[in-house]
Amino acid sequence: MVSAWPARRAVPAIDPARPRHYDDRDLEPDEGELLELPGPRARYEQLARQIRKDIYDGEYPVGSKLPAEPVIAEKHRMSRALANRALQVLAEEELLSQEQGRGTYVRKRRVYRVTVSVPFPEKRRPGSEAALRKAVNAAAKAEPAVRAVEAAELIRGTAAVALLVEAADGDWAVRAGKLVVGAAGGTWSWEGWDLTLASYTCAPAEA
Repeated sequence: MVSAWPARRAVPAIDPARPRHYDDRDLEPDEGELLELPGPRARYEQLARQIRKDIYDGEYPVGSKLPAEPVIAEKHRMSRALANRALQVLAEEELLSQEQGRGTYVRKRRVYRVTVSVPFPEKRRPGSEAALRKAVNAAAKAEPAVRAVEAAELIRGTAAVALLVEAADGDWAVRAGKLVVGAAGGTWSWEGWDLTLASYTCAPAEA
């Protein structure tokens, strides 16, 4: 669940020896962009998104076995090939483990803290901090991997966002952070901002 703003949720300490830094070149196109494409690719991506949501919602707990591909295909009224591709997408994210002859299982995840820093464009006044907070919270609620929004504020010439993300690894946690920042433009405009200049820091949260 995403914490309501302005209430703040206690954030576990981060091991400073483990953070990784990213820039936009580290990542392939966001999965959210693929959902807008027409044809079979969009269908399997949409199924992957639904199963991903079911996993984070607890319908398929860690260690549980997913239904067989024919069952998934019939339930969602699509071909077995598309169902297979959707499961492969989630296996590539390391959310699922596909074991030959045994089936498909939900893998263990961990919580990461993802911080995003976007510098202000030159000669441009940013939107209000309150609008940024509202936008980030709204966008985070649409991403099942996001556990909480720690901060969304304007500091030292940058827009700074900090998220707690539950993912298989840091790369996928950062992808969720990118999706939230991009989607936040629905309420808080990023127009005129160069998001390719955004920097990302990701580190596992300690228990």
